[in-house]
Amino acid sequence: MRGKRPHSGYMLCQRPRQHCATTIAIEFFRWWIADERTGKRRLTRYAKTRAQAAEGFGDGAEPGVRTREVRDLPAPREDVPANSRPGMR
Repeated sequence: MRGKRPHSGYMLCQRPRQHCATTIAIEFFRWWIADERTGKRRLTRYAKTRAQAAEGFGDGAEPGVRTREVRDLPAPREDVPANSRPGMR
């Protein structure tokens, strides 16, 4: 189509560089855990980071290597307080 760009999976920031958030790559996995009711191993429904899995499942969780996802998430900005709303300073 004329005037349309192909969808590339991400949006470029159109604002000045100092207002654009940089992104960081974070790994997510679905995790193999032992089901508390049955005692059988099962794959979790949702993907979590290694830190989230350690906090939620303890040491017994193993990442499902085939379920690995790398997501580019915005890095936290230092000049904006954590409790401020988007667009407000």
